[in-house]
Amino acid sequence: MLLASLCLLFCAVRVQDKPMAGVLRLHILAASDSLADQAVKLRVRDAILDLEGERLACASSREAAQAVIREDAAMIQRTAEAVLRENGFAYGARLCMGVYPFPLRCYGDAVYPAGAYTALRVVLGEGKGKNWWCVLFPPLCIVEAQDGDIEYEEDGSVKWKSLLQEWMDKGDTTHEQTQ
Repeated sequence: MLLASLCLLFCAVRVQDKPMAGVLRLHILAASDSLADQAVKLRVRDAILDLEGERLACASSREAAQAVIREDAAMIQRTAEAVLRENGFAYGARLCMGVYPFPLRCYGDAVYPAGAYTALRVVLGEGKGKNWWCVLFPPLCIVEAQDGDIEYEEDGSVKWKSLLQEWMDKGDTTHEQTQ
């Protein structure tokens, strides 16, 4: 059954081998891979999504979402730089709208194949650290839930869980047989 599921997933990914049209992504690059730079990257992310979330949710197309971002670009930059200053960082933030390469990403049932996507890129400092990205339009950005549904590793990356792995770790691989 697991093998069949993996085959179906592989086939679904192979069918969607071109980037999805009409998508606008957010891409934030941390200054470095230090824990402090990775943590502030997530704070900048949260501030940008708080600032733009409602307006982008009302956008009816990628072009409309891009217009919102262009209109608010100065405010987005000021917000990112304020978060950096509030957290004791002397470096700034740069915003760029362009087409950038992204790896394969799944959001629930939606598969976004690897490829070049239009994105708002926010570069913190020199932008040499690990990055974070999501889909701004249609709005699919996943941020930490209030009730803790999404857990993060120390480096700021999402902590992934596998029910199969949890089951195997418990060592409960025996099946009771009824007679």
